Amino acid sequence: MTEKGEKAKALAAEGANIVSILFNGLAFLFILAGMCLLLYQAWGFVSGNGWTSVSAADLLYWLGVPPPASSELTAVNFIGSILVVAPLALLLIVTGWICSQISDVIERLS
Repeated sequence: MTEKGEKAKALAAEGANIVSILFNGLAFLFILAGMCLLLYQAWGFVSGNGWTSVSAADLLYWLGVPPPASSELTAVNFIGSILVVAPLALLLIVTGWICSQISDVIERLS
């Protein structure tokens, strides 16, 4: 009986490790994308074209998702309208940091 419990515990720990690795990979990709976008924006400033501003609304437009409607002001629409105006590079880096923190929590639990 204890052998089955130990096997189940080992399988659960292995699954948690895989999920932790996936969140670490997502964190790396989000932070890398945010840094690349920040460098792209800075390159426009250095090359004399001016600072290229890319917001989350641009990402929504590229993905074909309409921005949140502001006709009815709810808490979700209010937060969504603030996030849409935020710089995309900052949102990507913060999302990467959050994924890293989730990975750390899962790793501690396993």
